[in-house]
Amino acid sequence: MKTRIIVLRHGETEWNKKKIFQGQMDSPLSDGEKVPEELRQCNSGDPDHNIPEGEGSRQRHDRSTICFFDSAKRHAGLLVCIVTHGGVLRGILEPALHLPQNRKRRFSFYNAGIARFSHYNGHWMMDSRGETNHLNGIQPRDEEN
Repeated sequence: MKTRIIVLRHGETEWNKKKIFQGQMDSPLSDGEKVPEELRQCNSGDPDHNIPEGEGSRQRHDRSTICFFDSAKRHAGLLVCIVTHGGVLRGILEPALHLPQNRKRRFSFYNAGIARFSHYNGHWMMDSRGETNHLNGIQPRDEEN
């Protein structure tokens, strides 16, 4: 029984534009504030580094992988849609395609972009990634004053 999963990365945020790691936080840094050392270390490549009162990349990877594989199992034979962050998308890509964890990738997952996976007879396939055609003709929202 073939299960298809569409993974949609959320739309662009102000922090995406500024290249600020946001994790589960949802408010921007003030103009004069420096990025805390903990956030800088998140990008150091150490999968076991945890942000105080947060999670590290290994914890995020484990949590998101379990959710992804469980969704495929619980909804076998169906079409599933998951909306998530880019880091989670990279995290589920690694075990699904047997890629080493936390390696630098030479591709991006665009904001509001779609990646398509299928699962059949215990095997994963990435059918497509980076789809943005659904955004054609959409005009940016005017900023509120």
